[in-house]
Amino acid sequence: MNTTLYLIDGSSYLYRAYFAIKRLSSPSGFPTNAIYGFTQMLLKLLKDYKPEHLAMVFDVGRVTFRTELYPAYKANREEMPADLRQQLEPIRDLVRAFNIPVVELAGYEADDLIGTLAARWEASGGTVVVVTGDKDLMQIVTGRTTLLDTMKNTASDIPQVQERFGVGPEKVIDILGLAGDSSDNIPGVPGIGEKTAIKLIQQFGSLDALLERAAEVPGKTGEKLREFAEQARLSRRLATIVRDVPYDLNPEELAAREPDTARLHELFSEYGFFSLIKELTARATLQSDRYHCVQTPEQLERLVTRLEEAPAFAFDTETTGLDPRTASLVGISIALEPHEAFYIPVGHRSPLPASPPPGEGDLFAFSEQRNDDADSSPQRGEVGRGGGLSPGQLSRDLVLDRLRPVFGNPSVRKVGQNLKFDLQVLDTAGIEVQGSWCDTMLCSYLLNPSRGGHGLDALAQEHLNHRMISYDEVTGTGRNRINFSEVGLEEATRYACEDADVTWLIHEKLLPMVREAGQEELLFGLEMPLMAILTRMERYGVLLDREFLGRLSEDFGSQMARLETQIHELAGGPFNLNSPKQLGEVLFEKLGLATAKKTKGKTGWSTDNEVLTSLAEEHEIPRLLLEYRGLAKLKSTYADALVRLADDSGRVHTSYNQAVTSTGRLSSSDPNLQNIPIRTEEGRRIREAFIAPAGSVILAADYSQVELRVLAHLSSDPVFCQAFGNDEDIHTRTASEIFGLFPEMVTSEMRRQAKTINFGVIYGQGAFSLAKQLGVARNVAEKFIAAYKERHSGAMGFLDRCVQQAREQGYVTTILGRKLPIADIASANHNLRSFAERNAINYPIQGSAADIIKQAMLGVERAIAAEGLQSRLIMQVHDELVFEVPEGELAAMKVLVEREMSQAVPLQVPLKVDMNFGKNWSEAH
Repeated sequence: MNTTLYLIDGSSYLYRAYFAIKRLSSPSGFPTNAIYGFTQMLLKLLKDYKPEHLAMVFDVGRVTFRTELYPAYKANREEMPADLRQQLEPIRDLVRAFNIPVVELAGYEADDLIGTLAARWEASGGTVVVVTGDKDLMQIVTGRTTLLDTMKNTASDIPQVQERFGVGPEKVIDILGLAGDSSDNIPGVPGIGEKTAIKLIQQFGSLDALLERAAEVPGKTGEKLREFAEQARLSRRLATIVRDVPYDLNPEELAAREPDTARLHELFSEYGFFSLIKELTARATLQSDRYHCVQTPEQLERLVTRLEEAPAFAFDTETTGLDPRTASLVGISIALEPHEAFYIPVGHRSPLPASPPPGEGDLFAFSEQRNDDADSSPQRGEVGRGGGLSPGQLSRDLVLDRLRPVFGNPSVRKVGQNLKFDLQVLDTAGIEVQGSWCDTMLCSYLLNPSRGGHGLDALAQEHLNHRMISYDEVTGTGRNRINFSEVGLEEATRYACEDADVTWLIHEKLLPMVREAGQEELLFGLEMPLMAILTRMERYGVLLDREFLGRLSEDFGSQMARLETQIHELAGGPFNLNSPKQLGEVLFEKLGLATAKKTKGKTGWSTDNEVLTSLAEEHEIPRLLLEYRGLAKLKSTYADALVRLADDSGRVHTSYNQAVTSTGRLSSSDPNLQNIPIRTEEGRRIREAFIAPAGSVILAADYSQVELRVLAHLSSDPVFCQAFGNDEDIHTRTASEIFGLFPEMVTSEMRRQAKTINFGVIYGQGAFSLAKQLGVARNVAEKFIAAYKERHSGAMGFLDRCVQQAREQGYVTTILGRKLPIADIASANHNLRSFAERNAINYPIQGSAADIIKQAMLGVERAIAAEGLQSRLIMQVHDELVFEVPEGELAAMKVLVEREMSQAVPLQVPLKVDMNFGKNWSEAH
């Protein structure tokens, strides 16, 4: 039998997977880090080595013949972490779903079963690969048995064992007997470590010979050998892998079998392993025989007629790039019903042959014939840049003219995936879409905002068990990648039609789920209207003063140069400030500064900002370095980058992300306009670059203490409600209560501390962290927290109820009913559970604040349109809305914005809005 058997050390896999991935949970909150890591390791083995015979070997309990021989064996090991124990049976379920035989036997360890199976397989003429990271298994290595560590991608045969232990595999147990093994509580000989053990076995040949000639060993080592000879023999026996376990197994049972993909899909879906679904279990389940390429005016007319009569349709755009304002339209795909879709190419420039116009009996089908007369029609194969379009396409103008009325008809509902992108693409092409109704990405987000991603591929895997054609499959990768405009029409049609078809199918799946989850009003009443507003904001952009940014960049550069000179003078010579190695040598070797994060010898000295901050009080150089780094970030990330990102008109266009954060808050990217620094004077100068055009001003409206007002409303805390009802400064009020002073006596430092306490205690900050942040003793922080909780018992009671709701239901809710899942709330791991409890407190408050600002955006936009104003909402930054306002509309806008923001959502405390204006964003603050 000249075959190879792979024996997987399942117990080793378990622990390595668990510790490799610190935190991961299923959508229901069940811990899955070990399950996921284990599965990834198994998939890598199956993919890379394609074993024809294999088995998974597990331990069964701690009681074995070794514990009977030596009760202290492994007695020092800690109990298995509770959250790992929870994952044992699911891991066994997965192994069974992979159709991999499981080998385990009470009274013996996995190593013994591995050794036995390996010996039997060798005896039958086969070879064995033991998949493990356990060095103890090196003792079973032979000419036919090797070890494989898939995590380190290393293999061990006889030469590797000799290199590791200095002896052959057969002598490994002698070394283990001498040196012992602290992890297994094998005692060995006291005072003899592995290096000494190796030298002794090399010198005397074996443990038995060494013990017989122990008198020849000088000093204390010889004394220990003579005194603990029997303990050495016992230790060797404990470390020796048994290779004749009474376990019967037919070799045919170890033959590799195809996995049960249906069961794996079920398990992967339950645990939220959507990427693994694509890798292993998802398949191309949709048929493309009803995917049609629209290539003639007649086909286009028939499709338009159907669209005009349809209540709704899904659509997607294909483009030359990812920036919707600059990318050219390549084609539009449309689906009106399940498993049928149409692709209308308008910008393909591929040299590949296109299909001829099909006959009347096969109106939208592909023909295998080449169309040699493709350019005979003036509406097909129009000439453009790059030498002309590929044949088989209608003219872009014709297509857009015929589609414009139906896309602009609000009574025909439009469905899409990440619709905001497609709306901007079509707007750039000259089509204003009306009737945007359902975005499948937002449906998925409302159902589970904590989900790792809401892309169409992942949704198809989860809800349709369908693996979509990837972009790489049609365009290639790396140097061989082509633009989508160069993809042949037949391949492009399959790809594009699938997008539209799957979007339609997913919307049919998710909409009932959204309704059942009680999120329908949020989808149609908030998120979809907001999507249209964000689309307009992104397209309009924000005007930049590029000359000012240029001067600011030069100024930052000059300040950095001065700081560099100062630092070099203090250091006694020049060095590269951006080199952690050189910086570490200066700080810790030359200057002798102390640090608690010494990593010298591995990756070098740690010189991160935390270390520099701790050293700043000790020496001037760390303080100047922090200032230098801050200026460098401002220069590169903002002053320089914003100029590059601006369009020809000087406007910068961010992307607002509706489906990213777990709380419902919007985020901003490319560039991130919500992260413009404001804590330093230099950082605040960046805001001066965001300007209004001539004749207009920037109006900034910011909710005042909205999260505390939300808490007051949700908890009905009498102290909070009274303070906000009387328009008191809540932080001053808190300071006066904690310090026992009249409000007039509260200093700015006291108010700062009170603000820290207000947010810290509410969001679960402990005494240690609060003390560190306030710069006070821990017992002082404890008194602050105790006094605060006593004073605000109503708020504390509400927060406790949030945690209880999360435990009972697995989620918490916001003021508008948004459901926010709380992963790990039932975890047996204390750290994970504590983190989940803090989220159960944070999410309702932060999510409600997000609901309010979104509702305010809708109200403001409706009011602007109703009053016929030209003012534009140009930015949303957390709790702030920023407008570009013609000077003549300023008075009206101040009234309008104040009204709509303060009345966005009815609360039992007032929603206060702080407002200011100026020629730039900084002045508006």
